[in-house]
Amino acid sequence: MTEADHPNTPASSDNAGNSSTPKSPRPSLDPQQNPNLAALQAYFDTYSSGNYEAIQGLLTDDVIHVTPFLAKGDLSPFLYVQGKQGKLAVLGHIKLNRDRYAQIKLVDQVSTLAQDPNIIFLETVGHLILKKGSVHDHNRYIYKFVLRGGLIQHSYEYANPVPFAEVFYLPLG
Repeated sequence: MTEADHPNTPASSDNAGNSSTPKSPRPSLDPQQNPNLAALQAYFDTYSSGNYEAIQGLLTDDVIHVTPFLAKGDLSPFLYVQGKQGKLAVLGHIKLNRDRYAQIKLVDQVSTLAQDPNIIFLETVGHLILKKGSVHDHNRYIYKFVLRGGLIQHSYEYANPVPFAEVFYLPLG
């Protein structure tokens, strides 16, 4: 599939519904040609390995991380994520999560580029194993990243709260 055939590339159409070439092509899905996509690839590689020095270099000083669902079903952010603004706070959150798991594998990653080249959506499947009790945490994640100057400025992490609640013995509903 060429980039022109990719569903992320907008095509114009006439009133009869006939497609033509894109008016303004979206940024490349190739990390070698797209510095924002390369930054996200580096972020997930370093997150999985726990290389906090490298992660620090991929975040803006005023980075914000939000996980906007609770196991009880409302739309408030998780309490431990609320207020995670600034590089040190977000790194602390990343370290806390990374230290919980013996294994973090994020597979089947699919990136979707917004018209704004600084916004990237990423869908992935997490195969995580907790250190305590070898409990498996399998979930589907959707991320929205806003980048500035090739660095992550905002990250929004969406996941199904039910598997999360089950793994961490949180009440549902």
